[in-house]
This record gives sequence, C-alpha cells and structure tokens, in this order.
Amino acid sequence: MYPLKIILLLLLVVFPISILAFLSEYIKARYKNSIDKQNFFNPLRYRSVSGIVLLFIISFVTVNFIFPEKKFDTPQQRIKYGIKREIPSVVKDGYSDLLKNDSLNIDHHFNLIFWHFQQPLKHKNNEGLLVYRNDLDLTYSYEEMIHNNETSLIGNLGYGFCELERKNYFESIKALNRITDNKSKYLNYLKAKIFYYLGLSNFSEEYYKSEIHNNGYLEGAYRELAKLYIETGQYEKAIPFIYNHKIREYMPAAYIKDLSFLNHDFPYFVISLIKLIINRTNLIGLIAALMILITWLIYLRRIDIYERENWIFIIATLLLGMLVSFASDYIYSYNEYNWGFTFTNNKFKDFLFSVIGIGAVEEAVKIIPLLLLLLFTKVLDEPFDYIFYASVSALGFAFIENLLYFKHSAIHIIHGRALLSVVCHMFNTSLIAYGMILAKYKWKRNLFPSFILFFILASLAHGIYNYLLISNFLFVFIIYYYLCIKVWGTIMNNALNNSRYFSYDISIEGEKLSFYLVISLTAILVFEYISIGWIYGASAANSGLSESSITGSVLILFLATRLSRFDLIKKHWNRLVPSLNPFRYSIQPINYVGLNITIQNYKNNKRTGRFLPKPVTGRIIDRVIIYNESVWDFKRRITETNWFLIKLESPLKYGSYINDHILLKFRRRSPKLKKEKDLLGKVLLIKDKNVPDSGKVLRERLKLLGGVVVNIQK
Repeated sequence: MYPLKIILLLLLVVFPISILAFLSEYIKARYKNSIDKQNFFNPLRYRSVSGIVLLFIISFVTVNFIFPEKKFDTPQQRIKYGIKREIPSVVKDGYSDLLKNDSLNIDHHFNLIFWHFQQPLKHKNNEGLLVYRNDLDLTYSYEEMIHNNETSLIGNLGYGFCELERKNYFESIKALNRITDNKSKYLNYLKAKIFYYLGLSNFSEEYYKSEIHNNGYLEGAYRELAKLYIETGQYEKAIPFIYNHKIREYMPAAYIKDLSFLNHDFPYFVISLIKLIINRTNLIGLIAALMILITWLIYLRRIDIYERENWIFIIATLLLGMLVSFASDYIYSYNEYNWGFTFTNNKFKDFLFSVIGIGAVEEAVKIIPLLLLLLFTKVLDEPFDYIFYASVSALGFAFIENLLYFKHSAIHIIHGRALLSVVCHMFNTSLIAYGMILAKYKWKRNLFPSFILFFILASLAHGIYNYLLISNFLFVFIIYYYLCIKVWGTIMNNALNNSRYFSYDISIEGEKLSFYLVISLTAILVFEYISIGWIYGASAANSGLSESSITGSVLILFLATRLSRFDLIKKHWNRLVPSLNPFRYSIQPINYVGLNITIQNYKNNKRTGRFLPKPVTGRIIDRVIIYNESVWDFKRRITETNWFLIKLESPLKYGSYINDHILLKFRRRSPKLKKEKDLLGKVLLIKDKNVPDSGKVLRERLKLLGGVVVNIQK
C-alpha cells in the first residue's frame, strides 16, 4: 500500500471520529447553555478525544507497515493457515493449488468443494472488495469431467457434491448413482446426506454405516450419524460413540457434551464442556476476554468509593460466575432435549424462548454468587455491594461466553461484546440486586417478594435484548440499549447515595473516570483491529476498521459520558425514568459540600439588598431535598435535589426565620463553582429549625429572599 493511500485512509477514519466527538460535546454544551471557553474547551475532555485519535493512529501505522498481506510458499502452508484461522477462501485456494500437481486426488477435490461452500454467499476479500461466491462455474467444471473416462468418477462425485450443496437433491443422486464402485470414498457419505435432507432417515443411516464399513470418510460419517441419532431421538445408538476412544476422536466436542447429558453422565458432561471451551479458546480470544473483564472490573472498583471490597471475595465471586455458566449450559440441554424448548421460526415462541429459555436461565445462575455471599458472609454491608458483586458475577459469566465466541472467524465481534453484551450482562444482574436493595434499604420489607419481581424484570430485560438482536431490529435495539445504560447508571447512583458510609468528603472524579473508559474501551477496539490485521492482513483490517470505528466511537463516548456521571446526594433515590433525549442527562454532578463561598446581592435588588447590604460568607455544609407539596407529577411529589444548605458566618435578620442558615440554588443545572465567577443563584430562608439536621424540607416552610451572585472563597 502506498504511503499516500495510507494517509488518506487514516484521515477517513480519524477525521469523522474527531468531528463526531466534538459535535457531541458541543450539542450537549449548547443544550445546557454553557458554551464558554473555560467550560467547553476542557483539557481532560479533549484528552479523551485525543486519546482515541492517538490510539487509532498508532494501530493504523502498526497494521499497515508491520502486517503485510499473507504469502505462502506451499499449498500445505496455505491450507494449514486457513484452517487454523478459519478462513474458508484461503483453504479452498490451497486445495486448488494442490490439484494443479495432483489432479486425480479425490481427497483434494472433496475438500476443495467442501471449503468452497463454507464461504458465505457474499464476503469481502483481502482487498476489502465484496465478492460473490461462484457456485455455477465450479459445478460446471465437474460436469465437464464426467465425459472423460479418466476423470468420470471424480466428475460424478464432484458434480453430485456441488448439486447437493446447491440443494438440487435429485440431480445430485442421479450423478452419484452413475458411479458403479459402491465402495468409493465419500460416495455413501454423500448419498446419506441427500436422504437426510429428504427426510429419509432410515436410508441415511444405512449409507453412513456403509461409509464406515468401507473405511471411507470416517470423520464425516461418524459425526453426521451421531447428529442423525440425536435429531431423531435415537440416543441409545449414539451414546456408545463417546465411550469408544477410536470413534470419539471423530466426534465434535459439542456432540460429546450433548450425548453425555443424554446419558445422565454429569461428570463427563462437565469434562466435555471444559474441553469444548479449551478447543474454542485461542490466544487472541483469551487476551480479548481478559481485557474486557479487567476493564470493567477496574471500572466497578473505581466507583466503589466508600468501602473498597476485599480482593478475596472479588476473585471468589468472579470464579463462581465462571463456574455457574456451566449450569446454564446444562439447563439449556435439559430444555432442548426434554421440552423441545429452543429457537424456531415462530416470532412469539422465539420471544418466549429469549425471555424464559435464555434470560431467566442466565439471570438465575448469575445471581447465585451474590446469594451465597448474602447467606454465608457479612460482606454486603452497603447497597452498592449488591450491585458490585452482581456485576462481578456477570463479568465471570460473560468471560466464559467470550472464550466460546471469540473464534478466529469471529474476532470482529470483540468490540461489540465489550461495549454491548458484557455491559448488558452486568445491567441485567444488577436489576435483581437493585430489587433486594430497595426491599432492604428503602421499603424495609422482606427481600423475597422484591427479589422475585426484579428477577422477572431482569429476565424480561435480558430476553428483549436477545430478541431484538437476533431479529435484527437494530433501530429499536439501539434505543433499548441506550435506555438500559441510563437506568443502570441511575441504579448505581442510588446505591451510592444510600451507603451507610456516605460522606461528602469522598467523591467520584467523573472526568478522570470518563477518560479511563475512553482509553480502555478504545484499546479493546484497537486490539481487535490489530488482531484482524495479524490474521487476515492489512487490507481486511482497514476494511473492518472503516465499519467499526464510527459505531464503536459513538458507543465508547456514550458509555464514558453516562457511566461517569454520579451526583451523590445523601439518602436520595433518583427515579428510574430515563429521558429519550440523547443529550440530556438526569444526573449532573454538583457536589460542592465543604466549599466556602461568598454571596452578594444581584444587581442591587432592593428587596434582597435590605438583608444583604454587603457580601456575606458561608460554608456549604449539606445537600438538601425540597418537597414541593403544591405540584404533583403522576401522583408523585416533585422533589428538588440541587439545593445547598449554607451556614453563614454573619447571621441575617428576617422575622422568625432562622438567621444563621440559608438554602442556595444555582440558576444553571450544572454550574462550575470551582472554575467560574459570578454564578447566579437564588436564596431561600428557612422557618423549620430541624432542616440543618434532617437534610430535607417542605417548600411551604421556605421563603424566597431573591437572586444572588455566588463566588468561591479563595
């Protein structure tokens, strides 16, 4: 690739990301009416965007200058590489090269056709161009070989195989029947597959047995015969396969696992499941799964600010989360083979299976580690502990899932798992934990009814996520995911608000947390890009990057923004009613307790001026929740949480109202008290003497004094 082309492609990727990030921040700032150089051009905020751009530049240069397009010295190298990396087109090309020197090798012809049809109908080649699989030319080439006596056997076999893959079964069997030698390798195997697709399982079984008896294509015959027995319910015929070491080597690990279940051999089921995970695990998948786990585990630790959890319990919960994933697989097998409960083409049944067969099953096992901690330890001593350990268990569960999913042919889904699936795993399990939090800390009731209710909600949330994804309802899925993340942020905020260790002296550094999420999640996206470049070459990596960079950056910026905003208010419960406006956040951190401020009259207001003839100083000592009795919203009392209780150094005089404490509210929703000057606000006088101790008051017991100007006291 020429240097100019690399530079242009780099600009096409990085420039839209930078513009998108800039516009996102600009629109949010416009919405909050806070456009100014001091606030908008925040150095830490733009370190995040710069971090994304820098990581992309480094990875782009690495891929394009270090990872050249793959070259092979021999066809065997090409085939070995393609099989290991799960690239059908490369394997097919390898067998095509072998046939140039050994054109009558029946094994090479069979594998050429097999790997040809393993390719998707349309896919991108190494240059990133869309290529359509050409089945007709391959089929016609074998049809021509039929008329040559020397190649007649291979021609009929190859033509029959091609027509079988093209689902022209009668044309396929007609070609195969022209072969007079019934002991020819692959012949009985292909006939068996035709009868299987036609629904004639008895004939199919006999032909598979004939292939085995003739010592032909043993791997395919044993594999497909076991599949036939499982699908037709003849389990007793297939089960002996897994205990015969000569046959077992031909059996896929997934079949061994299912047959172990059908034989009620639980130890062997576990062993086969472990082998399945090991067989599917590769170095890239393992590193990616660990990166995702560590990224989100560190995030959870950074927002657990009041009482950090012991690493022994964290690791134990993580391991338990991995272990219970085995139980979910056992339940899947039970539902499928005992109830026939699996995916069908019926939308309603698929929705039920998504909710009950997947959502309820996975949420039931993911919550087990949290319940064990609740029953046998005393580590859950604040609300956020429930969210924390529920999320850690979900991370362990998702780690095993990721090992299974991150095959070489699926490494392009790494960023999707990191930004979508794993996050929703944590959210869904946190829903159950939140129900327990509400019962114990807010409603003061028995945990069991709330646990059941929120377990149903979590199963439903999980099922909807799966159903929208598999049904390809992408627009609805995006909205749904967006709402889930906003609810999860509110849940965590409420748990922190009601900690027994709550203190305004301890806070979450939102901008640093946002920067951490941007860099760590971008690093996962970059790792995916580099991995694709290493396996498939620079062209394929660049093509994939052009598709994933924009959506990936949007998700990263959204998660980094939403999951770093926590406005901590002692004993306050935010409502779980997220806005659909993507640039509006119900939670705006304004934790200024402990700061000393000066308050003065606003523009010589006569009314306020009588009581504030000169500036007064005071200290912000608490956040206060005001209940407005006169306004009702859907039968709920309107609450205002952005009032601060100020203890004045010089008392005010106003009738029977308290003269050494006032309530202050800034005009802007998210003021920058530490960075800006002359912030506008309004002051309320207090009649109730218990307000300084209670932290909340009814609006009718307050009197508006007027507008003021506030500055931080240096």
